[in-house]
Amino acid sequence: MENFQNEPPIIQALFDLYYKLYLKSQRLPKQVKYTLGQKSENLLLDILDLAVLAYRKPKIEQLPLLERVDAKMEVLRLNIRLIWQLGLYKNKEMIDLQKKLSEIGKMLGGWIKSRKII
Repeated sequence: MENFQNEPPIIQALFDLYYKLYLKSQRLPKQVKYTLGQKSENLLLDILDLAVLAYRKPKIEQLPLLERVDAKMEVLRLNIRLIWQLGLYKNKEMIDLQKKLSEIGKMLGGWIKSRKII
């Protein structure tokens, strides 16, 4: 995916993850696509919204939003794992998503840690 100037790396990583998740969701069976698939997409859009809002806030006001992002990321991880355990994602797809989730988690963890110091 193209990286836009002045866009924080975490926002770009979330955008990339949404793109991957969206493409994978389109191949899910209907009964899962419109439940777990849609829920996962919506969660990720919420996470992206909250991350952008946090980025635009003064540093002192970012922590509550970042903590919400972190909680929603955990729910997203569980949804993705459930889809995989139902046998609807291949191992390679799951590894790809897990790598991206881990990358975002590290960025988010660093961002949260830096705001707890303030």
